[in-house]
Amino acid sequence: ILLVGLVVNVSVYGPHAAIRARAPAFTLAVLYGLELPFFALALWLLVRPWGVAGAAVAWALRAALDASAQHVMARRALGVTIVPATLPVLAALALGAFALSCHLAGPSALALRALGGLAVAAAALGLLPAEDRDSLRRALCLPPATRGAA
Repeated sequence: ILLVGLVVNVSVYGPHAAIRARAPAFTLAVLYGLELPFFALALWLLVRPWGVAGAAVAWALRAALDASAQHVMARRALGVTIVPATLPVLAALALGAFALSCHLAGPSALALRALGGLAVAAAALGLLPAEDRDSLRRALCLPPATRGAA
């Protein structure tokens, strides 16, 4: 569960640096202050029924909310999109679905794990910059990605 939150949290390093460089100093403090009530509510709702796992889920949800907000704030501060704001959340959902499928048993579990793994791979590729995706394609002997004609 914490790995899902960590993947999302790592995706926000670039936008976080952009906000610190370009936005007023209090911007992140305001964001964290706005997140606090939601995180406290999630902890209160999830820790009682699920214990430590509930706390991990609450933190992963907070990380996803924080990542999306910081991507939007960085886009406004820089005027360019670093990574689409929904991508970290989609990556977290894909990784969470994969983790959930690993707990399932039965003949359909293998197919669910394969689909979950593909979803995680697709989300991870979406988080990579274009140059890194192209390098990965060359390393795997895949044809280059086609880009729209200019």
